[in-house]
Amino acid sequence: MRQPPVNLVFLGTKTFKANNITFLENFIQLLQERVAVSLIIGSSVDRSLINSSCEVYVYKKNFFFNFKGLVFGAFALKSFLKTHRKPDVLVNLSDPFPSGVLVNLFSLYYGIPSITRVTGDILGEKDRASGVLRRAVKYVIYNLLILSLFKTTNKLVVLGQDSKNKFARMGFSQDRLVVLPQPFKADLFPQSSFRKKGALKKSLGFKPERKLILYVGTLSYGKGADRLIEIIKRVTLQSDEYQFCIIGRGPYQENFEANSDARIRYEGFVSRENISNYYQASDLFIYPTRSDSLPNVIIEAISSGLPIAASPVAEIPYLVMNTMDSVDEFVKYILNGKFVPEQRPDWFNWVRQREMYLDLLDSVSKGKQAKIG
Repeated sequence: MRQPPVNLVFLGTKTFKANNITFLENFIQLLQERVAVSLIIGSSVDRSLINSSCEVYVYKKNFFFNFKGLVFGAFALKSFLKTHRKPDVLVNLSDPFPSGVLVNLFSLYYGIPSITRVTGDILGEKDRASGVLRRAVKYVIYNLLILSLFKTTNKLVVLGQDSKNKFARMGFSQDRLVVLPQPFKADLFPQSSFRKKGALKKSLGFKPERKLILYVGTLSYGKGADRLIEIIKRVTLQSDEYQFCIIGRGPYQENFEANSDARIRYEGFVSRENISNYYQASDLFIYPTRSDSLPNVIIEAISSGLPIAASPVAEIPYLVMNTMDSVDEFVKYILNGKFVPEQRPDWFNWVRQREMYLDLLDSVSKGKQAKIG
């Protein structure tokens, strides 16, 4: 007998990132007939970016005081629940704060089961704040208030074992913690042969005889853009065998724009339809981040058969063989030139991912959330 679809409501924000859209589209394609999805967004989100077969609820009100989207999200979710039938599950599409906080508050008030997605390092927020007062405020908000609320969720979904261990040490029960990577279509990032790699380099304007080192991500301090600048400078001074391709935007992009030359190419934004060509053309993926969880770019690089040099942050060491902390280590590894591709984990399989997500939905949709309203 065919099971009825699980009705999920994803709470977005007034604006959200491209990786949120990628997650949603992959999620719906993965589960297809087993889910009926509604998405709550603000009027400033470009609807044309959302190609998924889901109901899109646009909340159009603006607020002078919004406090990181908390006010918008609260009114948008309340408006949706007033005009629609009660969903089976509430889920935060975007960041744990504010979307995850609101999902848990409304879950408690309306008695709706919830899934809280934690895709970043919220436990490290206090460490990234500058000054004693700001660190204290961040600690109270994230490590006390938000975590206390998250303990009420039916399932807290994290991206890897490192995050699960951290939340367990914070007092979360094991039965509420679920390790579940984001849905990923490995066939969109295929591996390339040596011959194809050379042809792609040439077609993209790179020298086929030089090794191509790729970075994809936000060009910010947190993602190690300053480290990347120093790594590139030192490698290109010591060897003529390497060329770099930088894809992404952020506070440091002017540094890369100003220093682009024959061996350092700043590409800026590249669409998802075209970015696979850059992975396939490259010989090494580099990611000197300071803060992360399990970034999509690492998964894409592994799927593309690339060796990776990355910082040992959060879930990255569970997937990447060669992790390093300092600029010196990155430079030494690159100049050594002996790059070994990473191994694909078993959950790269689309069928396996579907099984994992169906297990999650079945356990949550059959559960009950205690109503306090």
